[in-house]
Amino acid sequence: MEETFEITENQAASATLDVQTSALNVTYTLTNLTTGDIFTKTETAESKGVSLNISIDELPPGQYTIEINSSGGFAGGNIKGYQFVTNLVHTDEYTASFITPVTGSLLDNDTGTANIAELKIGNLEVFVADANQGAKSIEIEGQYGTLTVGKDGSYQYVPNGGIYGVETFVYETVSITGVKESATLEINVGKTITASIHNDSAVSSAANDIFMMGAGADTISFDNLGGTLGGNGNNGVDTWTDFSAIQGDKIDITGLLDGNQTAENIGDYLKYENGMLMVDRNGNAEFEALLQVTATDLNELLDSINWEANSISTLSVSVSNLSMDTAASDTDNDIFDINEDVNSAIYTGLGSDTINLAGNISDTALLNMGEGFDTLNLTGAGQLISLSDVFETEVIDISGISANTLTAREEDVARAETSNPIYVKGNSDDTVNLQGDNWVKTAQSVTDNEGQTYDVWQVDSNLASQIYIDSDITNII
Repeated sequence: MEETFEITENQAASATLDVQTSALNVTYTLTNLTTGDIFTKTETAESKGVSLNISIDELPPGQYTIEINSSGGFAGGNIKGYQFVTNLVHTDEYTASFITPVTGSLLDNDTGTANIAELKIGNLEVFVADANQGAKSIEIEGQYGTLTVGKDGSYQYVPNGGIYGVETFVYETVSITGVKESATLEINVGKTITASIHNDSAVSSAANDIFMMGAGADTISFDNLGGTLGGNGNNGVDTWTDFSAIQGDKIDITGLLDGNQTAENIGDYLKYENGMLMVDRNGNAEFEALLQVTATDLNELLDSINWEANSISTLSVSVSNLSMDTAASDTDNDIFDINEDVNSAIYTGLGSDTINLAGNISDTALLNMGEGFDTLNLTGAGQLISLSDVFETEVIDISGISANTLTAREEDVARAETSNPIYVKGNSDDTVNLQGDNWVKTAQSVTDNEGQTYDVWQVDSNLASQIYIDSDITNII
């Protein structure tokens, strides 16, 4: 009996062989057709007519055949049945280590704690001065985890895991005389990655992450998480504890920089000092810290940095050319002009892509712009799109020619799979329809690198539902 299987370079593998036989002995021969290595072993059962369960560990990459034979029973015995299962681990896909809860007190810095009557976060409150009034604690769902605050001001923040960034909560204290004061609690929800001996890849988040990548030629990638903002693109300040240029480790910032970098101006984008790689993604030499990494200087480190600009192509395409199975580009930053309605699923691949859409998106379609900082521009008039049909898209510009509409629900924001709240751009004749009864415009606003101001909207106190809406858009219903 013979079977073939394959183990790729980015996989670690073991296997189990379960043989039902009337023989005493089972011999299996593994042949790595890629390397030519041959491994043969015989396993002996305690008695005839039983099953043999055999474990085979630490198989290197290659194309394999396995041949199984039996002996030692009546007429040499025979194999009644077998099952061979390879257990593959993709070494470029792994889970970050567990993040422990963050605890503290919101009242540690308040000298007049005895005079505080109430503590509020959004629409929720606890009564500090009266132990018998109201709830004993309140619970607030954030973007990356859950914050629980007690009547004494103590808090515990439990990360959700799998999504990371900087969590911000604005809270208000009210004194017994009615004096109100506001403050901000900021929690860095970072991840710690411990990788393998193989060639692993990891992606930075908006938090301060720690990478221990182990042996192998590893890669850490940084994307633009901050819209048009410069500096480090809203990434955290990360640490790579065991970076090794000799092993072939790489720092990939092609998705972070603005695409105008060249060998002549790279010094305006990158700087290395005091063990820290600094970056200004827009090339204005306004540097922010990005990655703590060991190197002699920037010139040495550049050999280990993927920084060259990807080519940008503008394609006028039909929807059928952008199917979920055949992305137009896997890595480049592409621009797609679509002059028809979208009635099927579209996937644009990796890279920071832009779609200029003159039509509408039907309820049966899904627009997935993949990883990178992606933009959807409406270019027509009277267009109506729903956020439920848009996935992994960081900027939605509905300005077009005139009077376009975006509809959004709380659950649409939650499933949009973006690293930061979605930016919605538009003009005074455009409309954003926030469906549901509990949307509120917060007191916060954000400004992008072009000076455009956005109002911050969310559902009740749920920070995970935040969406940034251009202050020029006045029709919000």
